[in-house]
Amino acid sequence: MIRLDNNKYITIKTDAAATSEEPQYISAYDDIDSIGITITPGGEDGLLNGMTLVIAVSSPIGILYRNVKYLSVFNSDTVTRIITVSLTDGIFSRTMIEVSLDTNETLIYNDGAGWIVMSTQGQKGLGTSGYSGSSGFSGVIGFSGFSGISGFSGLDGIGTSGFSGFSGTSGQDGFIGSSGVSGFSGVIGTSGFSGYSGVSGLGLSGFSGQGISGFSGFDGATGTSGFSGFDGESGVSGFSGIDAIGESGFSGKSGFSGLGLSGFSGFSGTIGSTGTSGFSGVSGFSGNNGDKYSTTSITSFAIPILLDSVTFTVDTGLSWTVNQDCVVSSVASPSNYFDGTVTAYNSVTGDMTVQAKYIIGSGTFDDWTINLDGAVGVSGFSGQDGSTGSTGASGFSGYTGVSGFSGYTGVSGFSGIGTSGFSGSSAAAGYALTMTPTSKFSPADATTYYFGVPGGFNSAGTAAIADITTGAQAFRMYIPKTGTLTACVIWTKTYSANSSGENTSFYVLLNNTTAVTVTTTFNAWAGFTSVSNTALSQAVTAGDYVEMKVICPTWATNPTQCQVTATIYIATS
Repeated sequence: MIRLDNNKYITIKTDAAATSEEPQYISAYDDIDSIGITITPGGEDGLLNGMTLVIAVSSPIGILYRNVKYLSVFNSDTVTRIITVSLTDGIFSRTMIEVSLDTNETLIYNDGAGWIVMSTQGQKGLGTSGYSGSSGFSGVIGFSGFSGISGFSGLDGIGTSGFSGFSGTSGQDGFIGSSGVSGFSGVIGTSGFSGYSGVSGLGLSGFSGQGISGFSGFDGATGTSGFSGFDGESGVSGFSGIDAIGESGFSGKSGFSGLGLSGFSGFSGTIGSTGTSGFSGVSGFSGNNGDKYSTTSITSFAIPILLDSVTFTVDTGLSWTVNQDCVVSSVASPSNYFDGTVTAYNSVTGDMTVQAKYIIGSGTFDDWTINLDGAVGVSGFSGQDGSTGSTGASGFSGYTGVSGFSGYTGVSGFSGIGTSGFSGSSAAAGYALTMTPTSKFSPADATTYYFGVPGGFNSAGTAAIADITTGAQAFRMYIPKTGTLTACVIWTKTYSANSSGENTSFYVLLNNTTAVTVTTTFNAWAGFTSVSNTALSQAVTAGDYVEMKVICPTWATNPTQCQVTATIYIATS
């Protein structure tokens, strides 16, 4: 398994520029959140760019893990190319595999099966076979009969199983080592390529019956499970001799569980007739005045940035206390407001201090209304569990591939658990912080932008906050541990028009005072581009905050629909 966290990605390059056409790549993966509740499939594809690194599997965003399920590189050039696949964390790069591909050959990685090379004649081994002991030639094994079609399985109840914890990243399987030199035994044909479901006669195994379980349905009746893939017939056994392990097929995905509907509530009973009114009682005494919170202010101030505090004057004698939540909104422009927590209120002078928690809009106003923020309501009752759906039919067994040759033992892959780093040579201790705006934007000429932690939503959960702005301090990334800023890597990508190539400057802005230069000559947003600087040296202290500062040039052609990501590395020893 290859697992990526939010600062790791996979790159591919060739040994030279294309003679006629660049090789093509395709990747597929599953994104999984840190507690295993949500699994989201995805993939990427495109062309290589000679000796320039191309990101074939990008880093996941936020708290996600990305499990790589499939990766292939097809040499569509007219000459042989050396393909290098590497795992990168933005600072260090490790070669995973490097192979020579002839024209029309494909390098393939399958999760659980490893790497193979396919030519137009079938699978090519990646290792050289070892020698067996001095046994005589074995007789040819007769063809095995076709296996029968499996019967349909009965209907099983489907319970909602808990998610298993995630295992760490396994190292790559090495090639099987060579045996001592002895007499030769009979040569065995290369193993059949694990193929797709339903194809027979090519030595391909079908999709196995189980893949990733579908999501559990919400309250209500559970729908039927999807059908398992069909298994093909058993293939021809190979000659005895040097044994090797054939490749497994892809695991198919189970269907999604259906969403059942909750039952209707019963109708209300008929309202009874109105009884005779009683005599009016004697009026009671007036009670004490209730708590009062609603108020106004004519103090002129600007909507604060996130987590900053602002002090203004409201009515005296109100019931406000520390730690109560409030909404502060402009009367003339109600779309500009902020939610906050009261940190101080003087009932004699009317002075109130509020720390901002959510910010919608901007601007300076002097016509404020202030009132309590709504409390969270009680959770409703859970609906009844739906009935269990029926299990899909079992598929047919596929052909068994011919056994291949045993290869030399390869170099062991990197071991790791969760987000641990690469095993091998020791490196200085430290940590990385990634700043990735979630929204696309179209930068303007000669304009300075700032970005940091991703934006969020307003208190109603209905509107996203723009997370790249022309004002500093809006999206601070706080330093959790004292150390030294030593490196920064930046990626940019356009989804519409590319820039005309003028230089863009990038800085790490510390505490809105110190601008640490990353680059002033970056051809940003000219497609998918990246730049790194590993020679930085800026001391930072726990509690400091950083943002990325971008100074745009005056372009001949402006880029549109752009995204940007920056990762900084803090060394702590």
